[in-house]
Amino acid sequence: MPSMKHSRVINSLGYAGLLPFLAAVWAAYAQLSLWEWPASQLFLSYSVIILSFLAGALWGKAKELEESEVSCLLLIGSNGFALTGWLAVLLGKDYLPAGLAVSMTGFILVYLVEHKTQGLLLQGDQIDAGVDLARELGEPAVFEALLEGWYISDGEICFDRSQAGAALQKLSGTESHCHRAIVNLIGYAPEGAKVHPSIVRSSIKDLGLDLCSYDELPRGIEEFTQLASLDCYNCESLKNVDALAGCTQLTI
Repeated sequence: MPSMKHSRVINSLGYAGLLPFLAAVWAAYAQLSLWEWPASQLFLSYSVIILSFLAGALWGKAKELEESEVSCLLLIGSNGFALTGWLAVLLGKDYLPAGLAVSMTGFILVYLVEHKTQGLLLQGDQIDAGVDLARELGEPAVFEALLEGWYISDGEICFDRSQAGAALQKLSGTESHCHRAIVNLIGYAPEGAKVHPSIVRSSIKDLGLDLCSYDELPRGIEEFTQLASLDCYNCESLKNVDALAGCTQLTI
């Protein structure tokens, strides 16, 4: 299975990345050096390389998240962690304990950021899984519960928390994660489902997905047969628009 093989490669490389750390610790204990470089300096320099690598990985995570503010903070934090590594090298040249302390601080902060944002990514995956389950069930009541509180105004997808049912209370803090899922729910909702008039498929003529971070349009759009205008402003990651095949009235 490709996914399992990919996971094994990631795990193998991750564990292999620990070997230079262990080698540097052993060399320091044995009072060895490499081309006149003390083992402690080798440990610090490799630490900075790994810290910079982890900082760069945050850029990729920022592209996955649909929370624009969180993505912006990740991008800024990525640069900050890279500068932290640089500072560690500068300090470590003359005062090794300070360089190591700064490097360790950078690792701790990267871990905290990774831990916090991983929850947002998992939540997005759970939302997509919920949409797939709702489609399989095909029960109008399920779609009515999930779409309660959602409506479209001037082409923009909106959420009224005061009208939302219990099914969406836990999503109140991740509204932008839901837009792709909401489009799919609207597209897959059975005929006759009691939802807000503005999100009945046959009544949707204008839709805005500006600032979206996904690389393909929600497949549910193909059911929007009356869609005449689609605003994809600043959707830089968007590559696949196959879902527009059924939108014969569309002008972008």
